[in-house]
Amino acid sequence: MPGPSRIDAIYLSYGYVLKAPVVTDDRDMRALAAEFDIETMVTLELMKTMLDCGRINRGRVKEIYAYWGYSNDVPYNAQSDLARLFGAL
Repeated sequence: MPGPSRIDAIYLSYGYVLKAPVVTDDRDMRALAAEFDIETMVTLELMKTMLDCGRINRGRVKEIYAYWGYSNDVPYNAQSDLARLFGAL
């Protein structure tokens, strides 16, 4: 069935109503959010915010990124986002 999943639509509607960013690495979901001016961020952007606030450390970011590789679930553009947000880990 084409279009967003029910869950995707629910998350985006929360972001829209609450004026809160939705964290997703799904390109289709991000494209739909852009159509409705719903702010989104990728997971690495959330981790950068958490790092800047002292909630996680660079080691944890490395661990999560390594796990994505291990589980064959690296988000699209993750390598460029990692370099843009964190420089060299």
